[in-house]
Amino acid sequence: MNDAATDARAQVLPRRGDLHFQMLLGDHDSGPEQVALDRVWFGLPWSALYLYGTLRDDDGELYTVLRIPEAGGGGRKRFFLQTSIGADDLKVHDASRSSASNAGFTRIHTDGSTILESALDAAGNPFRFQVDATTSSWIETGVMELRGTLIDPGLHWHLPHGDEGYYYVSQLYEVEGEILGRPVRGFYGADDMYMNGQVYVDDILVGKKLHVTWYTWATRYTDGTLDGGHFMLGHDGLGMMLLCDETGAVRRTTDVEGFVELDSSETWPSYIEVRGLGETWEFLPDPKGRMVDFMPMPNPQAEGRWRRKGDDRQPSHWFAYGEIAPSHGLEPRRGVPIR
Repeated sequence: MNDAATDARAQVLPRRGDLHFQMLLGDHDSGPEQVALDRVWFGLPWSALYLYGTLRDDDGELYTVLRIPEAGGGGRKRFFLQTSIGADDLKVHDASRSSASNAGFTRIHTDGSTILESALDAAGNPFRFQVDATTSSWIETGVMELRGTLIDPGLHWHLPHGDEGYYYVSQLYEVEGEILGRPVRGFYGADDMYMNGQVYVDDILVGKKLHVTWYTWATRYTDGTLDGGHFMLGHDGLGMMLLCDETGAVRRTTDVEGFVELDSSETWPSYIEVRGLGETWEFLPDPKGRMVDFMPMPNPQAEGRWRRKGDDRQPSHWFAYGEIAPSHGLEPRRGVPIR
């Protein structure tokens, strides 16, 4: 083989540890002793616990909630509350500025429960998150009190890629409570990320312009049935459909295709489609679901609802917390290795 042919082949072949961004998918039991546990999985250290979700009140106003205790002492981030009250989009509420930061948070596991709460000397309104094998509660003092029941089983996925991979462990809860004194219902996730560094700072999805869309979601229907799970579309071999229902049945595949359509701003999704397992799922954005106060960012985040195409069940409450990445493309590029 001549030098030119050797150079061309080297430009195409993946490096050791690069498996074309193919993912491993599955279900797991939700032992509370593992939540926010500072340990190593698949050579990857604990990075953060992502507490996030979307709820609605009786008037249909949206509330998205987010808190991210991080490895290495908790980090300086605070609680983020966004709401559509009095706005055409989701806007960060002033209550966020009064919340305690995650710095110095404590984690205690006792009597079958794990409790995360703000440091005793933390300035601002304290938080407390508690989880056992089937339930959880999340309190942001003076702003929010939520209680939830686990959507069983938990779901997890692993994206191996040298030292840059992820191990993502998700637990979704169907919740109700109060935010800003208003009764609300919806869902939130308590998801552990294991990786070197932090998402959106050190990760490969943004760093390599790898993904097209990534969503976590759940819908409870008026007939009592439920759908939920994780969708991802990306380039090379990246992609997944990981689904569960009210019976606990789990279906999964990495053989997925789809696309993103943008609205007239060319920033926000007007429609997303994901195809796999012989089904087509579509994302219907909420008219007030754009998280405009998080911009500018390469991965605009928008709330809405996922449904199986042609499904005429009526939704009772739902969430779809996720993002697109327009600068990465609007549909997967297969057969083109990403370096």
